[in-house]
Amino acid sequence: MHRAMQNNLKPSGKAHVMPTIRVTIPIASWSVEEKAAIVAKLTKALNEAAEEAGKGDITPYINVHVEETAEGGYAIAGKVVG
Repeated sequence: MHRAMQNNLKPSGKAHVMPTIRVTIPIASWSVEEKAAIVAKLTKALNEAAEEAGKGDITPYINVHVEETAEGGYAIAGKVVG
């Protein structure tokens, strides 16, 4: 078994779900500290929802990807921003 999969197993032998949150922001709009704060808040919020659903503490398995997009690289309500 692949080591990464082996490390991801619960005591029951089943793999943990690896939820991913993706956030897209305009390039250079947030500092590293601001990104760290939003990552922490999103992780906490998703973990709280998982615990309420009876999934337990999934914090170690939550991935948050912050992607910066170039000016004009995204749209809101069908209109390009930037």
